Amino acid sequence: MRKFASLVLCLVAAACDNSSTSASVPNYAGNWSGSYRITSCTESGEIAAAQVCSLATGTQPFTMALAQSGTSAGSTLTGSFTLETIPFSIVPATIAQSGAVTFTGTSTDSGITVKVTWSLTSPLVGSINQIWTASGVSGQVAIGGSISNAVKSTDAIRTPVSPLTMPRTLDELKRAIFGAPTAP
Repeated sequence: MRKFASLVLCLVAAACDNSSTSASVPNYAGNWSGSYRITSCTESGEIAAAQVCSLATGTQPFTMALAQSGTSAGSTLTGSFTLETIPFSIVPATIAQSGAVTFTGTSTDSGITVKVTWSLTSPLVGSINQIWTASGVSGQVAIGGSISNAVKSTDAIRTPVSPLTMPRTLDELKRAIFGAPTAP
């Protein structure tokens, strides 16, 4: 009985011990530059007439500026990113105990909306998914990709990309969808 009581006291003491620290999570904070490889593209509805998927091939560049509130699970990730020349603000996201984080950003210009979701398992390893829609036009373009490379440095060299792989700006997509030049 005495051994059992000692065991119970040890377990209670260990459970109540607040001196343990939670495991740290990866450091996502910093300026990042890299590319992602397009792995899938589907089009539906009227927006399919723009034939974005025929252009959405190869690798595409991105940049990110990320801030992190701490180094333990539950830390918040904030910041911004750019795909080609399209800027996005990150909706604050929580970093899981595993170090994984999923965050989104949305950009709207001239009736074109792009919602991007990044799912990262560690700094910057993971996938990117984009949903492109146009107001007054049915359907969407869904583009999936995986991060090819990323460099954490303010002096990183941009990964070269072959020209005309996909619309570089929302204006280019608008021209592809609506077939008319946009006003400056």
